[in-house]
Amino acid sequence: MHVSDLDFALLADYAAAEHGKLTVVGGCYTHVRQSQPGVHTTYVACRIRTVGDEEITLGLSVTAPNHLFQITTESPLAPPEGPTYDGSHKSLLFTAQMSIPLVTNGRYEVGIGINGETVRTLAFEVTLQQDAPT
Repeated sequence: MHVSDLDFALLADYAAAEHGKLTVVGGCYTHVRQSQPGVHTTYVACRIRTVGDEEITLGLSVTAPNHLFQITTESPLAPPEGPTYDGSHKSLLFTAQMSIPLVTNGRYEVGIGINGETVRTLAFEVTLQQDAPT
């Protein structure tokens, strides 16, 4: 077992973590339809289970279909505060807003990494309906 494990992760229209609770609106989608290429705003929401008080490095990446582009970032997260929930684990809720350029149809992937290791890939299919009436 890792010192930190990802309990769950999802994509959402909106997500926020406050006071030890996660608020999610429009979560777990797998398809995006837009009338033309442009920016799609999404949120990544996850819960990381930790043991101990070590800092966690969270990595996020976005990969476009056919590897047209990849955007990556890493950020340190402070260890969660407060009591354990089973005598040894603490829960760290995390949300991130992402603006993803949708440039073509196909499968876009959002990768989540903990301490340099990819632990989950979330995917959604994009359909650009350029000929559709608005």
